[in-house]
Amino acid sequence: MTVEEQIHEVVKDLPPEKAVRVRAYAESLLSDKGGVESVHPPDGVLSHLDFDISFEEFKDLRREMWGEPSRDAQE
Repeated sequence: MTVEEQIHEVVKDLPPEKAVRVRAYAESLLSDKGGVESVHPPDGVLSHLDFDISFEEFKDLRREMWGEPSRDAQE
């Protein structure tokens, strides 16, 4: 079995949204960029979670989780 046939066997069983990602990856290999283009939305990987947090809330949560930063880290 050729590589193309092996890829076809795998892709044909994927759901459509994942098959689109495989196609995007394959097309990125053909481009001059030489790397993998992101398939994530430009506003972030977690954008589908639809939450909004301020920087102050983030700092409070971080402080709650990790404690107060040392004096050296504050300088």
